[in-house]
Amino acid sequence: MGKIIAIFVVVFSAISAPGLNSSAREPGSFRLTKELKTEPIVGPDWTRAFIQKHYHIQFLAFGLTDAMQILVNETPFGGVSNLLYDIYDKSSPTEIRLAANVCLTLHNTWEQIVCAHKAAEKIGYANPNFDVKGLCRVLALAFRSVMNEINNPNVFVGQIGIIARDQSGNIWGHNLDRITVRSVTGMTYAYAVDDESGNGPIVIYPLSLSAKQFKKRYGSLLPHLSNF
Repeated sequence: MGKIIAIFVVVFSAISAPGLNSSAREPGSFRLTKELKTEPIVGPDWTRAFIQKHYHIQFLAFGLTDAMQILVNETPFGGVSNLLYDIYDKSSPTEIRLAANVCLTLHNTWEQIVCAHKAAEKIGYANPNFDVKGLCRVLALAFRSVMNEINNPNVFVGQIGIIARDQSGNIWGHNLDRITVRSVTGMTYAYAVDDESGNGPIVIYPLSLSAKQFKKRYGSLLPHLSNF
């Protein structure tokens, strides 16, 4: 039991570490703009090799990061960590609701996801706690909060935690979101989505086998989702 608690503490503190984009940006009002009326771009498959190259990291040991992700995402310990994050960094319900209302004017589900992600950036960068607990986690939580407020039955947003060593050999933690969408055929597809877009397009990375197979067959096309 002591080992399990120790692992949980490592996971909790590591994914609270600052992510990649830790420089502050000026917060601004969130409104519907042309860039929000777009669908995300499909990036490379979310694999161990891609993660190491993309983030310039080395996993601590074979399988360890996968085990940490399972711990964060699929066990009661992950639920506890999410609850603690929500208590500490809960964005203003008014901000979340206003952003969700803007995104709800877009009935295309993929456009709603892009809208919620852009809204999360505005909300996250305005959060006074991001320098304390890590911008990547604050942005990920803001995105989940907006999507939960939208309450689209065809989209579920979860969490991914990564623990590794950076190029200097230091322990590096990062937190991002996982979206699982249900298509009009009833198939589900899971993607990783990070907080790296800035003013650029939202990129989603095929995470589940079904998403990877869809990309292999249809290239840059996205699964067809019901409007909401």
